[in-house]
Amino acid sequence: MTAGRVAERGGGSAIPLVRVCAKLRTMLGALVGTTGFRTLLARALTLATAHDAALADVRVLDDGSLSGIDEGSAAAGTAAAEALVAQILDLVITFIGLALLLQLLRADWPEVSSGAPGTGSSTT
Repeated sequence: MTAGRVAERGGGSAIPLVRVCAKLRTMLGALVGTTGFRTLLARALTLATAHDAALADVRVLDDGSLSGIDEGSAAAGTAAAEALVAQILDLVITFIGLALLLQLLRADWPEVSSGAPGTGSSTT
C-alpha cells in the first residue's frame, strides 16, 4: 500500500489527511506516547513541507493533531497528504523497521502488504 492509499483511509474527519494522522496517532501513540508522536509528526511535517509548500500553514498541536487544514485548503490535497504520510512512514521505518511498521499498520489497514516480489501482493 502506498502512502497515498493509506491517506485515503481513516475515521472521523472529512479530510483524509486528518483521519490518517488520527489513526496513526492512536497506533503509534501507544508505542511512543503523545509527546513522541507529536515530535515525530512535527519532524515529518518539516520534511514534507520542503517537498510541498501547501503544508506551510499546517501546525502540530500539543495533542499530536493537526491544525491549519480545511476542506478546500491545498494542504488537504492529495499531493500534500501523500508527502506528509510518506514522511511519517519513512521516519517510523527508520526507528522501528519495515517489518514492525507493517505489522502495526495491518491492525487498522488489513490490506497493507509487503509488496515483496513473489508474494502476489502489490503496494498500488
